[in-house]
Amino acid sequence: DPNPAFEGESSLAAHSVQASHLLSIAVDNAPFQQTQNIKTALQSLRSIVSRQSAKPSTTQIRFNPRKDLPAFSPTALRLPPLESVMNLLKTRRRQLDAFFDMCFPFSALDEFKDLLKSVYFNTDGYPTVTAVLVYGGLYYLFLESYMIDKREGREPTEMSNVDLCRENLEICLDNLELLVSATDENVYALLLGATYAVEKSKPSLCWSLTAAAVGLAKNLGYHRADSLCNDPVLKARRTYAFWSLYIIDKSLSLRLGRASTIQDFDVSIPHPGDAVKVLIKYGHGSEEIWSEMMGLWIQFASIQGRIYEKLYSPAALLSSAENRISAAESLAREMEELRENWSTVSACERLIPVDSIEREDGLYYAKALQQSDEVTHLSTLTLIHRSASLSATPNQACINYAREALEAHQRAYHRYKEKDPEIWDGYLHWAVIHAPFAPFIVLFCHVIATANADDLQRLSAFVASIQSASQLSEAANRFWVLCQIFHQVAALYVEANARSGVDQQDPMSGLSAADPQMADVPWSEFDQYLNALGFAPPRNAAGGEIGEAEGGFDTTSGQSPSLYPSGGLENWFQGNQYMLGLLEQDLSYLDHPPG
Repeated sequence: DPNPAFEGESSLAAHSVQASHLLSIAVDNAPFQQTQNIKTALQSLRSIVSRQSAKPSTTQIRFNPRKDLPAFSPTALRLPPLESVMNLLKTRRRQLDAFFDMCFPFSALDEFKDLLKSVYFNTDGYPTVTAVLVYGGLYYLFLESYMIDKREGREPTEMSNVDLCRENLEICLDNLELLVSATDENVYALLLGATYAVEKSKPSLCWSLTAAAVGLAKNLGYHRADSLCNDPVLKARRTYAFWSLYIIDKSLSLRLGRASTIQDFDVSIPHPGDAVKVLIKYGHGSEEIWSEMMGLWIQFASIQGRIYEKLYSPAALLSSAENRISAAESLAREMEELRENWSTVSACERLIPVDSIEREDGLYYAKALQQSDEVTHLSTLTLIHRSASLSATPNQACINYAREALEAHQRAYHRYKEKDPEIWDGYLHWAVIHAPFAPFIVLFCHVIATANADDLQRLSAFVASIQSASQLSEAANRFWVLCQIFHQVAALYVEANARSGVDQQDPMSGLSAADPQMADVPWSEFDQYLNALGFAPPRNAAGGEIGEAEGGFDTTSGQSPSLYPSGGLENWFQGNQYMLGLLEQDLSYLDHPPG
């Protein structure tokens, strides 16, 4: 068996064994077994914790890990009918321009046609990277055409072409050699594969593809201004491709808890604003809006990379609380400035109202991405402020941002879930599952600590919004299952508080007098499990929760930072990462929670 894949530092394994043992005793012997909701919740929690120390095998870092890889040749794959491809290119010219602006800025439509010819009319074979670019491009184009027809009430094109191209793309990516020569085509193919891996919630595979692409790009000098070629179009494409890799690399750093492959001090090329203008000048693009949006995405990616480096990396967690708070304050200011720029740049002003923008217009996609980024920005601010709490619980600013993020998510849900399923699909995988979605966990912990019924309702609405999305992918289904389990646990805590009628600062006190049935629930076992994940706030000597700060940062709370070492923050972050890591694993051992 191959060695297990590294998933970041974790200090939770020893706690997991103890918590699993305690939960096993609780489920098997407790007097409340007749309470099915409690029993189911404990069984699910025990199953999750018991597997916490297990690492995913490297054999899983593929799109189809269960399929054996025979001797492979891309020419053996069945191509979609040429007539369907030609009809697509002929009737969807405007939509294709918008699509290539957004997804293939490193390739022009005419050059994509040349790739198609090399595949359909080549008798000598073609490399796997060419097949990746062809099947990847056709997959997205056929899918886009299908959704436009469906939305506009026309008879949609056959979904069979979408399925065929998707299957062929995954087969080609699974067979793609990562140790290849440094060519532009290889970089573009790996970048396409990494983008697709995000959409399919395969962050570990995305990391491998991105790292390989970055290595090739560096060998070609993509990252250095003095190494870029003189050809203006090729220079622009390389610039755009490099910054696309940069954006994915920095997001993966925070998502997986690993140092970035690209270091800011090693990059000297300018942002791709001029590159987009060059591509438009030479007929390789149609919307300057991507220049403005790309610049904002790069700024955000830089912040993401520094959040991991300065707040959640092993070195950051070993540093003093004062240093982390200072870094968090600086990063929070940068995020607020970015949000202000995002709302005032001319590009965004052109996007309102969205209903007046035609579906195939690139501006329509830009508006959808703007709304998606609002959720991601609020989630990131939640993560920043979570690191700045001196106490074991989130400060009030962290809680407020978490609430705003879930409310922004609901706005995206109501706008796109029924109207534009493909945008909802992309939003869910990029803005929620790909990002460390801290707001849900922050509010879950807050509900556990305070039994806040309003926040429980926010969790409930979030779980309901992603239930139907569970059919989109295995990762989306796993995400819904996990969120439903934690919502069920939070609901038990709120129910206990309501029955006891006691102060919210200690929801479990007074239960034996107020409700003997709820008093039989082994709350200490629940707490042991939640502590194993870093999700349960410790209680003080009197049994109450350690208080939270009201302000944005705990610099004037009157508490000594040395009283609160980084272990609690590290456990919380690693617990959050662990939960996201489960999205790549088989969760069949969990009972599906009740709908």
